[in-house]
Formats: sequence, C-alpha cells, structure tokens
Amino acid sequence: MAAPSRRYQFGLRALLAVMAAISLPLAGWALLRQQLARQDYLSCRSRLAHMAILLRTYHDYYDAFPPSYLVDEPGSPNHSWRTLILFGYNPRFPPPYKLNEPWDGPNNGKFTSGWKDDFVCPSAGHDWPQPVTDYAMVVGPGAISAGETSTALEEIVDGPENTVIVMELVDSDIGWGEPRDISLDDAVQALTGGPQKQIAGPHRGRMLLFADGETRRLTRPLPEATARAMLTVSGGEPIRRHELDDAGYFN
Repeated sequence: MAAPSRRYQFGLRALLAVMAAISLPLAGWALLRQQLARQDYLSCRSRLAHMAILLRTYHDYYDAFPPSYLVDEPGSPNHSWRTLILFGYNPRFPPPYKLNEPWDGPNNGKFTSGWKDDFVCPSAGHDWPQPVTDYAMVVGPGAISAGETSTALEEIVDGPENTVIVMELVDSDIGWGEPRDISLDDAVQALTGGPQKQIAGPHRGRMLLFADGETRRLTRPLPEATARAMLTVSGGEPIRRHELDDAGYFN
C-alpha cells in the first residue's frame, strides 16, 4: 500500500487540529501537539537515516562520498550530491535523471521540479508545491567536500563518528536538485546559534548526520571551536561525539 501523499498528510493533520480545538480540553490539545511534533521529529530522523544509507551506497561504489556538486565543462556547478545518491535506490532501475544535461535542463527540470520527500523535513512548514530541501552538505576547505572534491572514509582522520556530513537547514530556499549547500562558515554560525546563541529548528534543535551514519539532534549552542572541529575531517582537534552526548548537547 502506497504511503499517503504530503498533501493528504497535511489535510489529515489540519482536520485533527480542528477536531482538537473543538472537542479537547487545553491539556488534550497540548498533548496532541506534542505527539505531532514527535512524529515529525521521528520522520525527519528516519529520512536522514535513509540518506545515510544512500551516501554509504555511493561510497561503497565510488570509494568516496559524493562531492557537493559536479561541474560542467566551463566549471560551473551542474549536479547536486542529492541527485547523485538517488541512483542508490535501485541501480537496475535508475531515476529519470541525466548527467549529460544540467540539473534544471529540459529532462532533469521535470524531475527536480517535483517534490522529493526524502530531502524535506515534515515539519519545516514550506509551501508544498515548492521543491526545496531541508538538508545540506557542509562545504568548504577542510569539510567533507570543498565543492567538487570527494572524501573517503579513511581520509576522515578525526573519525567519521565525530564529523558532520549533512545538516538540517531551517526555512531553506535550496531546490532539492540544485547544486547549492551550506558553507563551512555558515554551518559554524548555525551550530553556535549565531549572535542570539539560539539553536533554531522545528524539533527544538537542529538535526545532524555524521559520516558514520548516525544522527543527532543538537539542542544547545556549541562553542565555536567545537563546532568547527565537528565540521572538518582532519583538523586533529580532540573533540569526541560521545563526550558531547554526555555533556547534554545532543539527544
């Protein structure tokens, strides 16, 4: 049986909200909101876990994680890592996406202009006809990709379990097929909470995917040095994820 569409899920959630407002006391309404928020959190975490499988499938085939983007002959970004890992679904029946034309070309544009739920957080609150993504690779010198470069697991000297490869964005305007992500410096700002020192996100925190395939929800701003260490692959900083777990930064 096929999963219900996002539009159907939205209608069901709206109906539940109306019913709750009419018939439930305040405590019951609060409980329902908590249950819906937890459902969205678990769905977001599940999507990142599935993404981790696709990334690892790509790595097993090419001996490296995908670059943030591929470039065309003049050197302009042409294909996103998100489109590259789709081939891991079923190599015998690949998606209708062609590497011989741009991501928004005549054929590929028809594909990338539609929703791809795998790359969208259920609680992000986007206008649903907009084919955006809520998950971006960290890109920059020393990160998992510098743009068109790839990194193998053995090159992550700081340890795959200590290195963030993908992070959740809030109110993203990046098309899911677009070869655009988040810079290393912007990612550091996101994990430190910026000037406000607040971690924004629909799950009372920001979801992170580590290179070993594990996910975590960051609920407290990190010190800048810690954030930068966690976003680079071989800085040699003595940062360990389990220590951050114990310190209460993740849950």
